[in-house]
Amino acid sequence: MFRACIILALLCGTCFGELLHAGGKAGAFSVQVDTSSGQYNVLVDGNVWLKGGQIAAHINQKWLSSKTGGLVLKGSSSSKGQTPYLGPYSSIDITWSAGNIPVITSFKAYQQHPAFVFDILFPLGANNTQSNDGVVYAFPSFSNTSSTLNYLTYTDTFAYAHVGKGSVPGGVIGGPVFLHNQALRTLAISALDNFMISVHDHPAPLGGDWAFGAQGMVKQLQEGFSGATLLYAGQGVRSTLADWGATLLGVYGKKRSTLDSDVIISKLGYWTDNGAYYYYLTEPGKNYEQTIVDVSTYLQSIDIPIQNLQLDSWWYPKGKNNGVTEWVVMPSIFPDGMKYVNDKIAVPYALHNRYFAPDTPYQHNYTMIVEDYCAVPQDEKLFLDIMGASKSWGNVLYEQDWLVTTYTRMNATQDNVYVSRKWLMDMGSAAAKLDMTIQ
Repeated sequence: MFRACIILALLCGTCFGELLHAGGKAGAFSVQVDTSSGQYNVLVDGNVWLKGGQIAAHINQKWLSSKTGGLVLKGSSSSKGQTPYLGPYSSIDITWSAGNIPVITSFKAYQQHPAFVFDILFPLGANNTQSNDGVVYAFPSFSNTSSTLNYLTYTDTFAYAHVGKGSVPGGVIGGPVFLHNQALRTLAISALDNFMISVHDHPAPLGGDWAFGAQGMVKQLQEGFSGATLLYAGQGVRSTLADWGATLLGVYGKKRSTLDSDVIISKLGYWTDNGAYYYYLTEPGKNYEQTIVDVSTYLQSIDIPIQNLQLDSWWYPKGKNNGVTEWVVMPSIFPDGMKYVNDKIAVPYALHNRYFAPDTPYQHNYTMIVEDYCAVPQDEKLFLDIMGASKSWGNVLYEQDWLVTTYTRMNATQDNVYVSRKWLMDMGSAAAKLDMTIQ
């Protein structure tokens, strides 16, 4: 039977502290914790893969650290609990004082999965946290990774795969990390919550430690805020990536979608996205309505069985900074309306949207945060209304493009813990209520 145990460990003949095992197999995946200093190491198959760095938080415009001062260890304890899907865990909890601000760091070892969760809690919250140094707190952080390890991570606007050794690229456009050795023993590291503000970076004030935490623009951590980082061990990069993904789905009660669950991805379609011939281009002397109908007629004539149609950003009006003003079809594009086109081309549609312009009239009827470059909705009703209207046009998929632009070109999406989450949760809940999908 799987079990998690805490035993006193000796490393290189020196008593380091307590050792937590995950997955019920002693020595396979473990974390050493020195409860007298708060220091820790991550071990895989008995070897130190990650050496713990300093625990730190930027509070009241000042860095407070377990290494350089200001973050004072007050005590430690052990606890047990349970997490959905992951099941029962054993935990070492360390209490710190950042002046008069309590901070609790926890190391949770799961019995039924090769998983650890590093959790940091701010029971009373924290103010003036914005650091612009990559993160506003560092837990976990690592001062060194084994020289035998390679990494795979996904980063940048289109989540490109990056592989290498040494310093792992991150920041606000960084992603999950998969460390592996030559034998393909693999360790996945990612956020377990607060996905829209969780990052990993190498803050200069922390000596370049590889730090996981809330991104550096966050101004305030509300009372009871906690941030969790998941470490998941496996064999084989691809297999571990799949198991890590299944774990995240399981924790949040989600099921993995299959290809046949969405007609847009399961059937042959015609797209007018960037790179397509009729992307911001019509037939000579014709408007888009005539062009799209002609395309459909031609494809039928040569027996290409198109089962869905995607219409990109050329069909709706744009305002300041080329953002969308209203998600409605322009008469110059489809003079007879979107419904007319759908009657002519009677297939399911996927309709594109981009970031909202700062001069969008939607701001007068819905809750939105408006800044110089663009605006972000904070109102489920906006999505219910625009998606709902599009269903009468044959739309089954709402394609929300330019997410990175909304996120990186606005302050509110980055300096507030909840704004970005509400934006996407409202979008998702509206689509679910309307039985639509999102891409």
